Amino acid sequence: MTVDTALDISLQLDELTQKQQQFERNLAHRLAVDAAGLAAMERLVRQGPATPTELAHHLGISTATTTLVIDRLEAAEHVTRSPHPTDGRKTVITAASRSAETA
Repeated sequence: MTVDTALDISLQLDELTQKQQQFERNLAHRLAVDAAGLAAMERLVRQGPATPTELAHHLGISTATTTLVIDRLEAAEHVTRSPHPTDGRKTVITAASRSAETA
């Protein structure tokens, strides 16, 4: 690989990264969520319902902070909380279909 080819690939990767970041900012704005809310929505849309603990692990944040993220998403009607089907101590978070379609 020549230096010019390597530079061209590097520039293309930078451009792709910038476009991805712009897309995420636009989607977050459209959904009226912050970065953590967007990441949580992405997880729920791609992989389906999750417990708050699963979301916390995915996001790399505390369960207390995850609760705040879920509260904001629920207030914006992006997610719903429901009892876990087999463990009455747990809650399952599901992306609202309208929000999943938008995302």
